[in-house]
Amino acid sequence: MTGTRYGIVAGYDGSPGAAQAVRWAAREARARGTALTVCLAWTPDHMELPTETELCDLAREHGREILTRGLPYARSELGPGWVHADLAAGSAARVLCQRSRNAEMVVVGSRGHSERSEERRVGKECRSRWS
Repeated sequence: MTGTRYGIVAGYDGSPGAAQAVRWAAREARARGTALTVCLAWTPDHMELPTETELCDLAREHGREILTRGLPYARSELGPGWVHADLAAGSAARVLCQRSRNAEMVVVGSRGHSERSEERRVGKECRSRWS
């Protein structure tokens, strides 16, 4: 494993594009000999959830279930010791931008469950934080 904290980070939300991103990232991680972190940000972009509510707990648990479904291919490609699950609170753009600081690369699908392109949102978030 390289000196980065996350290795390659793949954003995952359960969508077909995210599944493709995880598959590509797993192959790339294997080729590089590095770890793969599959990251799901469970707070919707348009909503701020209070931290200690039943609704918050349900959203987190739903995110955990989706993330668990995204791990088998990556683990079969790399082996379980090389794949890490990252369930993070916050918008996908904000979380992936934060993870990018300690990652070899960040991989996202072309479009998640929203109408807006995920890579544009992540890129915009990172530019605003680094400017």
